[in-house]
Amino acid sequence: MKKILVILFSSLIMFSCGDKNGEVKKESIKKDAIKEDKLVTIEEVFKENSKAKEHLNSLMSKEYDEAHDRTEIISDDFNNEQKIFPISEKKTDKVKIEIFESKIKKEDVAKLNVYYVRGNISFSCVSNDGYFSFNKIIILTDNNRYEINGDVLSQDLEHEGKYTIQTSKFVIDQEKYDMIADMAYSEKVRIRFSKNDNNKDFELTKEEKERIRDMYIMFDGAILFRETINYYIEEYYKK
Repeated sequence: MKKILVILFSSLIMFSCGDKNGEVKKESIKKDAIKEDKLVTIEEVFKENSKAKEHLNSLMSKEYDEAHDRTEIISDDFNNEQKIFPISEKKTDKVKIEIFESKIKKEDVAKLNVYYVRGNISFSCVSNDGYFSFNKIIILTDNNRYEINGDVLSQDLEHEGKYTIQTSKFVIDQEKYDMIADMAYSEKVRIRFSKNDNNKDFELTKEEKERIRDMYIMFDGAILFRETINYYIEEYYKK
């Protein structure tokens, strides 16, 4: 998102010299309301609004900047995305979060959700006494209990030194996003991997919780950025 802001800001500075995710149904209706013959570039949308640069800049809080500095970004030209994950992430982390955001340029057509963000969350059962299979995950935070099963995006088995790591990956939907927010700011986070009354229990380390918090901050910032971009696009096409 930071690179995207730099691109947009550069176009805003250039023009300032010469000129003084919501509900799917709701978004689809708004898309239909935008006529094809009215479509313009992102650059055009933002040069028309003198407050856009200030608004977008305000999204980059100190907390976001600090989290951003602790994450790594890998560009994927095939999918026109950027993958974001913690620099210090370890294979033995019990919870791993990855974010994917679209890469946008100032010459792109300004349509709703031209900038999008999505994510996955993985839960890894780390065992030093052989392979442990599980089909249910229970998360305990300071105030809530979450149970996760089914709808697995992928499953992997890895080895790291003496450890066997069984991982299940899930798409981050609204419920999992809310759970991540809860985990990010809980003093204690415990996780249980379970199958047929066989359990393995863990408590997340301070470092693991910090990585979750960083990824939540990045995800939350990206969602706010998407909503802001959509807002200015909608306002432009109302004219």
